[in-house]
Order: sequence, then structure tokens, then C-alpha cells
Amino acid sequence: MGAVKWTDLCMRSTDGSDWCWFELKVRRAGINERSRKAALEAREVFRKDIVALLGFDTNATADIWEYPDDFTKAYWFESCLKPYAKKLRSGKHQFTSAFLQLDGD
Repeated sequence: MGAVKWTDLCMRSTDGSDWCWFELKVRRAGINERSRKAALEAREVFRKDIVALLGFDTNATADIWEYPDDFTKAYWFESCLKPYAKKLRSGKHQFTSAFLQLDGD
């Protein structure tokens, strides 16, 4: 409660009946003794993103899109998000996450 979760990418069907939400993490592997610590820290951040996807609330998200508060509001909400709020409420939602580690051993 309280925080707004924004995914990294959202794709929807042209009729708005299907939505796919993506959470992506890309990180560079740590070097030597830092490797394990860096991997664990990255895993923790990724885990929090997964939990946020699991708690996704379509109605709360649609409400924010239609009526953003002063801390969330952006000039592009009215034209880019608000028109899709009703379809968001009734659509079918899939969630995908990917974790990519670069330069690993």
C-alpha cells in the first residue's frame, strides 16, 4: 500500500483485452570477492520486483491512470494512460520477468 509500482514495459493488444507486463533486470557481475555479494544484492532487488508484480492491482492502477495524485501526476497521463484505464480493468493480464547477468564466471 502507498507506493506506485511501474513496470519496465507493458504491451497490450490493439483492442485492450490482453495485457503483458514485463519486469527486466540487467546487471554486470561483480569481480572476484565482490561477485557473490553483488549477485545476492541484485537477486534481492529482482525478488522485490517479482513480489510487486504478484501484488499487481488492476483497479488501483486504473484509478491512478484516471485520477493521479499530485505526487504521481505527469503531463502525459491524460493522453497516454487515461484512455486505456477502462480496458485495463476488464483485460486479461500476464506477467513476465527476466534477469540477465553480464560477464559472469
